[in-house]
Amino acid sequence: MTGIKRQDTDNLSLKQARGRPPKPEEKKLATVKGAGRNMKHGLYCDPAKVKVDGRSFFGKLKKKIRGHFLEGFKGTPSALAQTLADGTAANLIIAKSLQAALLNGEKLPPSILRDYTGLWNSISRDIQALSQMAKDSGAKDPTPTLEEYLKSGQVIPVTQGKADGSPQD
Repeated sequence: MTGIKRQDTDNLSLKQARGRPPKPEEKKLATVKGAGRNMKHGLYCDPAKVKVDGRSFFGKLKKKIRGHFLEGFKGTPSALAQTLADGTAANLIIAKSLQAALLNGEKLPPSILRDYTGLWNSISRDIQALSQMAKDSGAKDPTPTLEEYLKSGQVIPVTQGKADGSPQD
């Protein structure tokens, strides 16, 4: 004999005896508590069934604040109003986080304190602008159409004059 021992194949599967590794057993995936059947260990998620909102805490907060700014508009707010509300919401979150840092006793450099003051001034101007835009959103356009203008009787006939502006004789 050459020193090779015969393998004991009684306790091994046929594939192991042939030298091939066995198939790994399928592991059960742990379900995320409260996520329902569709979200297993983060591998699969059906947002329609689980109702997952992918935004961060600050993203959700910004959306909520933006909604409050735009709720005073009659109809759909203009793109300018939506952009202004979005920027104002972001500035408000930054200003409130700086305010929390100040209230916790953190020492902030003077440049950040100037920025903090400037943020609050900007936020107050933006809120006033949004408020005015919301008030004006329901008003009818004061510019009449050509047909309305001609029917109103406010038409002033124009006479042809001389080059110096005086009327012709």
